[in-house]
Amino acid sequence: MTAAAQSNKSDVVPSVHKIEGDAHWRWLALGWADFMKGWRASIGVGIGVAFASLMIVFALWMTGLEAFIPAACGGFAILGPVLATSLYDISQRLDAGEIVTWRTPFERWPKGFVQVIWVGFALFFILMVWARIATLLYAIFTGTMIPIPGQDFIHFALETPNGLAMLAVGSVIGAFLSIITFAIAAFSIPMLSDVRVDAFTAMAMSCQAFIKNPMSLLAWGFNVALLIALSLVTGFLALIVVFPWLGHATWRGYKEMFGR
Repeated sequence: MTAAAQSNKSDVVPSVHKIEGDAHWRWLALGWADFMKGWRASIGVGIGVAFASLMIVFALWMTGLEAFIPAACGGFAILGPVLATSLYDISQRLDAGEIVTWRTPFERWPKGFVQVIWVGFALFFILMVWARIATLLYAIFTGTMIPIPGQDFIHFALETPNGLAMLAVGSVIGAFLSIITFAIAAFSIPMLSDVRVDAFTAMAMSCQAFIKNPMSLLAWGFNVALLIALSLVTGFLALIVVFPWLGHATWRGYKEMFGR
């Protein structure tokens, strides 16, 4: 196989840069600029994500499974990077000087979509692990597998020793899984949207970026978690703006981290 043929299969993998600790503020500013430029398309993505999240929570509540709503919210944090692929595409189009309309997210499949699916499988596996752990913790601390009704569950979780212990243990385990997920997905999906590499290379490079810049990316992850949490408090309404904003900011972080 000739070198030219090989180059058609894969691009050169970009190298990881060392960045300053407060770089995430710049990413947020650049992400907001992208959001404002392509707001018609970005808002559409945000509405879709917020509506889907609300429907999932509503379904859990109506079926008496409200005890698993916190785990579902954790699942959103795990699968969020996959949902943001169209936002990376919007930022790319803005960089290329293209006109972005509300139809833009529906005009083409994101670049590297097949490889993104493989990353999605890895994140979904982590989500399934988290779901089983959450179920196990619920059974251990409540002494039953039967879902506790809404108000009773809130009283149990916030006003009883077992409930508080369940929240504490669940938060520690959830944070650990979230850090692993963040390291894998922070830049792997943006990379797949930018260069032709396989999913495992992209995930490895994302982990390498995390290892090289742990404090910077933990600060970025904290900001992401905080903004998502504030969006949940508003009944997912703020997610309409926050989700696309963070998606665009993630793209800007990727471009700076890998010098593309």
